[in-house]
Amino acid sequence: MTHLPLQVNLFTNYAGDRQFSMLRYADELESSMGQYCRSVCEIHRYSPRSNGEMTGGMVSRWKKYIEYPFLALRHRGQINHVTDHGNSHMVKFLPRGRTIVTCHDLIPLRLADRLKGASKRIKYSFWAKVVNMRKAAFIVTDSESTRRDVIDLLSIPSEKVRVVYLGLNHDCFKPMRENETREQFRQQFNFSWPATILHVGGAAFYKNFESVVETLALIRQKHRRDVHLVRMGAPLDQPQLNLISQRGVGAFIHDVRIKNDLELRQLYLASDVFLFPSLWEGFGWPPLEALACGIPVVMSNRGSLSETAGSAALSVEPEDIDAMANAVLRVLDDSGLRIRMRDAGFSQASQFQWEKTASAMAEVYTSIARQL
Repeated sequence: MTHLPLQVNLFTNYAGDRQFSMLRYADELESSMGQYCRSVCEIHRYSPRSNGEMTGGMVSRWKKYIEYPFLALRHRGQINHVTDHGNSHMVKFLPRGRTIVTCHDLIPLRLADRLKGASKRIKYSFWAKVVNMRKAAFIVTDSESTRRDVIDLLSIPSEKVRVVYLGLNHDCFKPMRENETREQFRQQFNFSWPATILHVGGAAFYKNFESVVETLALIRQKHRRDVHLVRMGAPLDQPQLNLISQRGVGAFIHDVRIKNDLELRQLYLASDVFLFPSLWEGFGWPPLEALACGIPVVMSNRGSLSETAGSAALSVEPEDIDAMANAVLRVLDDSGLRIRMRDAGFSQASQFQWEKTASAMAEVYTSIARQL
């Protein structure tokens, strides 16, 4: 007897919100399911219409909370997958026994004690969104760390929560080729100083950019090392800019804008060490991308990072500035350590393949179908 592929409808993010990591997740999932699991699942993708321009405000709210539910009511599949927990309200408009949600992190709840003043509203609005996940058939998380958070913070039964690790774009993020040199990429980005610390991330509080600034200041002022910081991410807020000014390191911090993953790879290869002191992460692509390119990583020991980068990186307490600075200096000064970290990084990053993600997700879809 021939079994037809399951019809799986992906409900992905509204492009006008410019949530690039969530859109990237949906793109990679759709592509990998089509490439590796076509005989098991037939994928269809839905989201509110967008002209590609950033909207926000009332337009965004209309798209997410009015237009999107009506779209869901018209396109109920055998299996329905809401690919971002920020759209958990969609579960109310889909068949609950046939709907799953990917929860990428619960950072506003996990780090609620860090929210101050008006930011506290983020916690309550976030809770109102994610509590709808309780009604889904399954919740998929990117890491065991987030799985524990979903179980503990939302009181969801453990049997309803499964880990499906993300893959990495190995076609792009790969080691330096024989015809490439670090100096070549340094010249491309006009790096004229001896050593570069790279940080990739936004200005959100949990990214802990303050520790990056403090680490740079300590290395330059106490250890007298001519090290510069290059960052790629959203613009900094005023308190962060004030901290840079107070520490006197503004001349040694450089913002870089890149257009695509190819340029991001080149930025990794132009750098000497990647610094990622997040207070919490649900997965953490940037450290893995750096490892895949052969760049040593110094990172936080919190959240999911020990699962993803593992022992291939140097892990420290994200608010221990002395430890952070010492780890960076170890990498810069010890060529043997850099070689060992490079080799361990290649091995660690190679474990995260989109083929594995697709296979694991297909098992989630079929397990739901078996229960219908």
